[in-house]
Amino acid sequence: MRDSASFDETMIVLDIAIEEALPVGHIPGMIHLLGASLYRLRDADPVLAHELEISVEDIRKWEMLNLPSSMDSIHRPYTGNLHFEYTVQFRNNRMCAGRVRRPVKRDHTQYPEHYHPPGQGIGVLKFDDSSGISHLETPLQSLFQFLEVIRTDTPPSESSATTLRRIIAALLSAEEVQTCLKDLGVAVDRIKTKLGESTY
Repeated sequence: MRDSASFDETMIVLDIAIEEALPVGHIPGMIHLLGASLYRLRDADPVLAHELEISVEDIRKWEMLNLPSSMDSIHRPYTGNLHFEYTVQFRNNRMCAGRVRRPVKRDHTQYPEHYHPPGQGIGVLKFDDSSGISHLETPLQSLFQFLEVIRTDTPPSESSATTLRRIIAALLSAEEVQTCLKDLGVAVDRIKTKLGESTY
């Protein structure tokens, strides 16, 4: 049994979904929740994760090819590594997930000083927030509300594997998830069957 006051699988999945999306310039969405759930399922139920025949890496590759950048005109396409790993730690009175940071290599190369003409210094990126609502607030609220339905129906003794199965099953009704799975050659009905075959 886990301490439900501090350990909440739905919020860990949300943390990972945000970490999956923002560094590559995406607005967090249902596809990122799917990737985050598959990531967590690898540890919680490796047999089921293998049987689903779809991985978080598959989802990440699809995202990079199909999801628009959240900053279309100014964001450079992400070309970095897609093999993100996460750690779960106790922070702010709850268990949280965060991306594993690799050690920073210090660059000791000497660079010449740069000359910036007056008024043409290094710019600061600003978002248009004239509506008073951050461009991320509404999508994050939608994801939270989606997970809250599952969260409120989760008994304290439920295993992470069971919670993750319920999240993935609920995500299968989302149109963008269905499109992603179809593009990847994965039948939604087969995923549903595999999730149903799992012993709770």
